[in-house]
Amino acid sequence: MSNEPVIVLAMLKFKGPIPQSVLDYLPEVVAKTRAEEGCNSYVPHVPMDGEADQIYLHESWRSKEDLDIHLKTPHLQKLVEVAGPHLAADLDVTLWKSAL
Repeated sequence: MSNEPVIVLAMLKFKGPIPQSVLDYLPEVVAKTRAEEGCNSYVPHVPMDGEADQIYLHESWRSKEDLDIHLKTPHLQKLVEVAGPHLAADLDVTLWKSAL
């Protein structure tokens, strides 16, 4: 297993306001993800100004291997199912590492 932490930046852009079904499920997926081994942090954000039509996820994982395990979890798959029909575009996900 690699010892290099992985940062994930993910943007969910919705067709309109964030659906209530997504907002209702968000606390559960956050709690379950934060409880996963290898999750350093998992924080959803919404815009301060304007319409709340996006969720920005800032994640930190101990390793790419831990992230790969997370991507297969039922709670993440459920988030994709709940949010998917309401998205205006494909998920925008990028992986980052420390520059130092």
